[in-house]
Amino acid sequence: MNKIILAVIISLMCSLTFSSNLKSCAFADTIIVKPGHPDSVVTEQGAFVNGSDTTSECDIYLANRSLLKNVRMVSITDSSLVIMKDSVRRVINAGDIKKIVFFAGSGFLKGAAIGMGISLGLFGTVGGLYGNVGIGLLVGLLTGLPAALFTGLIGAFAEEPDVYYFTKMNTANKIKRIRYIMDKHK
Repeated sequence: MNKIILAVIISLMCSLTFSSNLKSCAFADTIIVKPGHPDSVVTEQGAFVNGSDTTSECDIYLANRSLLKNVRMVSITDSSLVIMKDSVRRVINAGDIKKIVFFAGSGFLKGAAIGMGISLGLFGTVGGLYGNVGIGLLVGLLTGLPAALFTGLIGAFAEEPDVYYFTKMNTANKIKRIRYIMDKHK
């Protein structure tokens, strides 16, 4: 009983400030902290939420020109979207969303892997043709480090975020599109 009362008090504290760093909070009437899972919560409806049930981090721009930075989308109903930041949940009106931006962040790694792979493959093949694959791979590794850095930078600069605009859509179409976006970015 004391845990439930404490959880309700924490819930009220979380509802006052969305950007709070308090753990195990949610925007619901009654919250029960699940034992053994300090970063997960069970709401009164019984929905268990953790990081794997959400989308990757995104920025959500609202019609009143406010910005919700680095949030994760949890679920959507007929008119509202549940978002989470630092284990704190918040419900926003789906009709108020103007734009959603996802940043991929893996362009450097993809580019570096391509550059290293090309270098190792090229010099390993040439070394194999001349009878010494080991020296070819060693030369490929030494030349692959600068090549990986160069192609990684190209990959980082060429990468563009996924931007979804909702300015001229009604709420029903916004909800359909947000469901598609949530499935794509899980």
